[in-house]
Amino acid sequence: MITHPPMESPLLNYVQNKPDVETPLRKLKRERLKGRGGDVYISPRAKATPRATDHFDLTVKVQEFLASDRKVFLLLGDSGAGKSTFNRALEISLWDNYRMNGRIPLFIHLPEIEKLERDLVAERLRK
Repeated sequence: MITHPPMESPLLNYVQNKPDVETPLRKLKRERLKGRGGDVYISPRAKATPRATDHFDLTVKVQEFLASDRKVFLLLGDSGAGKSTFNRALEISLWDNYRMNGRIPLFIHLPEIEKLERDLVAERLRK
């Protein structure tokens, strides 16, 4: 028996009253990628703990994490160490590789959120 993936089309989604999320996502992707410059970005080296002596490429570790079933990846560092810069570069990389119905990359810079008790994702998407 041959099985085919479920049929997806904008018309079928409309008839079935499925919301169109891909059109706003394409707009968000264009907006986020528009801001990237031609600057050279070098992935930071990191350590598993502050006392560890072995360093690793942070981008490689994060990609391994994203490919796994794990849910939490904690990134700690001093002010100015490059955490936000790394995460902005990661967001751009994830948008570059975004596929329809895939995970949606969303960088939320907490200092920009007025009231943290609100829904962070909804707040970021409104901006």
